[in-house]
Amino acid sequence: MLFECSIFANFSSHRSHRISDSYILNLVKSLEALNISNLILSQRVLINIIMSVVEETPFRQIRAKFNSDTVTVYQAYSPQIADAAIVAQKFVPPFKFSRMTWIKPSFLWMAYRSGWATKPGQERILAIEITRDGFEWALRNSSLSCDNNKAAPVRVQWDPERDLFLNRLNYRSIQIGLGGEAVHRYVNEWIVSMKDVTAIMRQCGENVQSANCDTQNVYHSFLLKLLTLCHKK
Repeated sequence: MLFECSIFANFSSHRSHRISDSYILNLVKSLEALNISNLILSQRVLINIIMSVVEETPFRQIRAKFNSDTVTVYQAYSPQIADAAIVAQKFVPPFKFSRMTWIKPSFLWMAYRSGWATKPGQERILAIEITRDGFEWALRNSSLSCDNNKAAPVRVQWDPERDLFLNRLNYRSIQIGLGGEAVHRYVNEWIVSMKDVTAIMRQCGENVQSANCDTQNVYHSFLLKLLTLCHKK
């Protein structure tokens, strides 16, 4: 079984780094052999080793689950909006077109923003496949939030990416705000599919939190949820 973390960069090119679960399990055995007593430290070491497989991450780069036709973004909503959207496979009332809606390619930044799907009004997490044409249209028609360009239908901001413990990393993750024409295009033209991933989000959060106190089988649960953050091919 192979899990693949994909990088979508510069609109036109990508590279993939595949990490087998047997490789990761060997890393775990090596860590256990070291008799590291500080469990949290050992998990951080594990993350750092895995991330070292991937080339040094540029300060600003679009990292997303994608294929030749679509890009997956994440959004957090109230149950009322999420339930209606999942049934219709598009956003319908009580979703409001008059408000700017922010899409996030980073699962971990979505985890940080929603508190692992626990914050009021952000209890449900949707994984939304949109067309690459639509995603690239948004980028071409965007301006930086700090420019305060009210005429632009799309705003972009770069916030610190997060690790599994939701700590700031030293590179940025893109957030894309859609308003006006862009939000209508998003809802009516770009959305290919929607999936409710709230259960995965909350389970990831619970496993990360339990790592602080639960030593029994922690490596197995930790690895399982770590692998969900990569994308199965």
